[in-house]
Amino acid sequence: RLLQAIARLFFGDGAMPAAQASREYVAFRSWVDASGNAHSDRSERPYAAVVTRAPALDSSTRSSLHARLEGLWAKESGRDALPDLAMHAVPIEIRQPMPAAARAAATPALRAALSNLGLASDQLRWSREGDVEIGRATLVILAEAAADWATVPVGSP
Repeated sequence: RLLQAIARLFFGDGAMPAAQASREYVAFRSWVDASGNAHSDRSERPYAAVVTRAPALDSSTRSSLHARLEGLWAKESGRDALPDLAMHAVPIEIRQPMPAAARAAATPALRAALSNLGLASDQLRWSREGDVEIGRATLVILAEAAADWATVPVGSP
């Protein structure tokens, strides 16, 4: 249903192309071989992800999340946990110019941002900075280390 909604968003209710998506993380990799030739490839890899409101991923939080994600990864992929599974943290931040009491009557922009991320307002840790409310969370992903990531693995400097 989500894919149909995305296609309808772009093409309306008229004839629309079929939309497809993978249930797995799509990894892209590029490299230059010893001869100087550029290569790239695409692969689909299982992953597991959770959203946490924890303000910092200390060692206790990391350990707990890693165990939880390994269980999710095994369940989703049907495979045992691999030794090269790596955790990655993706910070999420949504800014909203409104007082905390008005959050229940969120603006269309806030509702759209939450919907785009697949989050509910209560999954974010809200704070106020001046006249802006800021909702923060961290998306923690467990995937094979072989995938290229633009984020820094949890626990890395």
